[in-house]
Amino acid sequence: MVLTACVTPVTIVQPVDPAIRDSLAVERTEVVVDDDLADYKLLDQPKLVSALKDEFSKSLPIITDENSQTPVEVHVEVLAYREPNAALAIVLGDTAQIVGNVVLKEPETALVIGEYYIEVIEGAGGLLGLAAADTNEPELAREFVEKFMEFLVKDSK
Repeated sequence: MVLTACVTPVTIVQPVDPAIRDSLAVERTEVVVDDDLADYKLLDQPKLVSALKDEFSKSLPIITDENSQTPVEVHVEVLAYREPNAALAIVLGDTAQIVGNVVLKEPETALVIGEYYIEVIEGAGGLLGLAAADTNEPELAREFVEKFMEFLVKDSK
């Protein structure tokens, strides 16, 4: 039996004003991993931080012309992270997960201009399901940022 599924609940805590949404440009990205994840041996924290920064830089432009762009600082707090147990995934099914907050702030004032709570839960069952699932740092980071970008363009909660 082969099963794969992705569930991604997103809560828009504070949507970005549509008037500036299309002009957002990253001035700086900061990624913080919750201290409770320090003992999770499957997590390569530097790899996850780097993957998240890379994905955000691909998805939101970097500042090139300050007159036409709205600079933002992207603050990501990873609250939970989990990779599936391969044996369990093959026999019964298991999940990978990344949960976090993304807060967009004005660099000069630190005023919050947008906030999103994102949960990516990637399920897999069977050998092929495990192989097909996005279950490591770069793949989960990509899914996380894709969901953020999808909800960034929504006008309301």
